[in-house]
Amino acid sequence: MSVSNLGRKPGTGFTPSINPPETAILGVFQMSVEPVVLLDLTYDHGIINGVGEANFRSGVVQMSKEPKRLLD
Repeated sequence: MSVSNLGRKPGTGFTPSINPPETAILGVFQMSVEPVVLLDLTYDHGIINGVGEANFRSGVVQMSKEPKRLLD
Protein backbone atom coordinates (compact mmCIF):
# COMPACT_ATOMS: atom_id res chain seq x y z
CA MET A 1 0.00 0.00 0.00
CA SER A 2 1.15 3.55 -0.67
CA VAL A 3 -0.07 7.10 -0.06
CA SER A 4 -0.61 9.72 -2.75
CA ASN A 5 -0.83 13.40 -1.83
CA LEU A 6 -2.54 15.76 -4.26
CA GLY A 7 -0.84 18.62 -2.41
CA ARG A 8 -1.97 22.20 -2.89
CA LYS A 9 -3.74 21.56 -6.18
CA PRO A 10 -7.40 22.64 -6.14
CA GLY A 11 -10.15 20.06 -6.02
CA THR A 12 -12.20 18.04 -3.58
CA GLY A 13 -10.98 14.57 -4.42
CA PHE A 14 -9.30 12.26 -6.87
CA THR A 15 -8.86 8.58 -7.55
CA PRO A 16 -5.19 7.64 -7.44
CA SER A 17 -3.97 4.68 -9.49
CA ILE A 18 -2.69 1.55 -7.79
CA ASN A 19 1.02 0.90 -8.39
CA PRO A 20 1.68 -2.83 -8.98
CA PRO A 21 2.48 -4.97 -7.04
CA GLU A 22 0.65 -2.96 -4.33
CA THR A 23 -3.02 -3.70 -3.66
CA ALA A 24 -4.19 -0.27 -2.42
CA ILE A 25 -3.36 3.45 -2.41
CA LEU A 26 -4.64 6.12 0.00
CA GLY A 27 -5.32 9.54 -1.55
CA VAL A 28 -4.99 12.72 0.53
CA PHE A 29 -6.27 16.05 -0.83
CA GLN A 30 -5.74 19.74 -0.16
CA MET A 31 -6.17 20.98 3.41
CA SER A 32 -8.85 23.53 4.23
CA VAL A 33 -9.57 25.94 7.08
CA GLU A 34 -12.56 24.04 8.42
CA PRO A 35 -11.89 20.69 10.11
CA VAL A 36 -13.14 18.28 7.44
CA VAL A 37 -11.51 14.96 6.63
CA LEU A 38 -11.77 13.76 3.02
CA LEU A 39 -10.05 10.53 2.00
CA ASP A 40 -10.19 8.40 -1.09
CA LEU A 41 -8.90 4.84 -1.17
CA THR A 42 -8.48 2.91 -4.41
CA TYR A 43 -7.98 -0.81 -4.02
CA ASP A 44 -8.04 -4.07 -5.93
CA HIS A 45 -11.50 -5.59 -5.35
CA GLY A 46 -10.11 -8.98 -6.33
CA ILE A 47 -7.80 -8.94 -3.31
CA ILE A 48 -9.43 -6.62 -0.73
CA ASN A 49 -13.00 -7.01 0.53
CA GLY A 50 -15.11 -3.82 0.41
CA VAL A 51 -16.18 -4.19 4.05
CA GLY A 52 -12.55 -4.38 5.18
CA GLU A 53 -11.73 -1.28 3.12
CA ALA A 54 -14.63 0.66 4.66
CA ASN A 55 -13.52 -0.33 8.17
CA PHE A 56 -9.93 0.67 7.41
CA ARG A 57 -10.97 4.05 5.97
CA SER A 58 -13.24 4.72 8.98
CA GLY A 59 -10.31 3.99 11.29
CA VAL A 60 -8.04 6.39 9.39
CA VAL A 61 -10.72 9.11 9.58
CA GLN A 62 -11.12 8.58 13.34
CA MET A 63 -7.35 8.77 13.88
CA SER A 64 -7.12 11.96 11.85
CA LYS A 65 -9.85 13.53 14.03
CA GLU A 66 -7.94 12.61 17.20
CA PRO A 67 -4.23 12.68 16.27
CA LYS A 68 -3.15 12.60 19.94
CA ARG A 69 -4.38 8.98 20.08
CA LEU A 70 -1.56 8.06 17.68
CA LEU A 71 0.94 8.97 20.40
CA ASP A 72 -0.58 6.58 22.99
